[in-house]
Amino acid sequence: IRDIGVTGVQTCALPILAFTLDRASVAEHLQIQNARGSSTPGLGTSAPNVVVTDVPTLLVQLTGEPVLVLIGSGGWNVVRNTPFVMLQAPDRSFWVRVGGQWLTSPKLRGDYLPARSAPPADVTAALGTMPAPPIDATTNPPSVTPPAAPSTPPALCVRTVPTVLVSTNGAPATSVVAPGVTAITNTTATVLSPDGGMTWFLYASGRWFRSGDLMNGSWSYVE
Repeated sequence: IRDIGVTGVQTCALPILAFTLDRASVAEHLQIQNARGSSTPGLGTSAPNVVVTDVPTLLVQLTGEPVLVLIGSGGWNVVRNTPFVMLQAPDRSFWVRVGGQWLTSPKLRGDYLPARSAPPADVTAALGTMPAPPIDATTNPPSVTPPAAPSTPPALCVRTVPTVLVSTNGAPATSVVAPGVTAITNTTATVLSPDGGMTWFLYASGRWFRSGDLMNGSWSYVE
């Protein structure tokens, strides 16, 4: 993660893609609020919204509906309640910066496609720019290979409620990990089945959830 300053942005590189986060929003999302007091019992049992997809997908999480703040000129807004760099254009379309590329959709939860052009220069300037890296970080160690940029941008899954994303690279591939237990191997999520795919178990947020339909089923907490 490369820090751009208090009012700037951060660029993050993961093995499959790079994306840009707003530093102030990250700090806000990392705050832990425990207004319920020390007598609060453990984690809840309500299942989160689970999205399972068989194409490379990036979850863009918002804390509720978009909170818009004017940026630059010409009626552009920045969405402040997400750690991602997200904008709303004057025509009410939404823009997300992923790996140095802008993706746009006419709807918040619509299909995001590469934009034909970048937002106005004064808008992108107001977002902040990335300075040159420190001298000792300008080269990669010999044993480290920088991740290759994806040939096509990932799909975006934009959600305004707490969501768990299970994204597989193609159809779910399974492998036996213990006697009678298979796991999906082409995802970073932990998804297991003890009965050949009749029942699926997902580990998320320190809890296990169960579903009888991997791709489209509802999930329930495992007691």
